[in-house]
Amino acid sequence: ILERILGTPPADIRTKDPKCVLHLDEPTWIQDYSFLQTTFLGIEPDLLLHDILTFNVVDMVFQNTAISVLVTYLQHLLRTTIRSRLGRANLVRKAFVDDKFLF
Repeated sequence: ILERILGTPPADIRTKDPKCVLHLDEPTWIQDYSFLQTTFLGIEPDLLLHDILTFNVVDMVFQNTAISVLVTYLQHLLRTTIRSRLGRANLVRKAFVDDKFLF
């Protein structure tokens, strides 16, 4: 959350040897990480841990594995959908491309 508020990239980007398999932004004197902010780049282990914790908490509350799986899956879908829409809106705003031209 602190990284989101301050606008800094995920912790993996700040290291000398990032584990990114996607195209990294070329470093400039501005240090613009706009491309990296549209993906879950570098925080997948944290999101997996969040999914595991969500499953366990819901399982402790309801004592039902099916409900726990359903709630965890819906929470994952919601997070992915929100990130996709925010990334799409960011791309439309910064690239000056109409939304209907994006797939």
